Amino acid sequence: MKPEGEVGRIDIPSGRYATGRFEIGAHEFTDAWNTMCLWFTESGYQPGEGLPYELYHNNHMEHPEKKFILDICIPVKEL
Repeated sequence: MKPEGEVGRIDIPSGRYATGRFEIGAHEFTDAWNTMCLWFTESGYQPGEGLPYELYHNNHMEHPEKKFILDICIPVKEL
C-alpha cells in the first residue's frame, strides 16, 4: 500500500518505550497525553530520542460510545 495525502510511512526504531493504553473520546486526547507526561515525574525515566506515536486499536465510529482505543508510546531513557 502506498501512502497518500497526509498519511505517511515511518520506521519505528526498537528500544524502550513508555506505553499507556487509553479508551477516550475525541475531546480527551490532551488529558491522555498529559497523563503520559506526568508519569515521567515519578518514573525515574525521561523522554528518549525519537518520536512519540499513537497506535490505534479500533475504529472509533464502531465503538458503542464512539471512543478511541489507543496506545500512546513515548521513547524513554533512565535519568
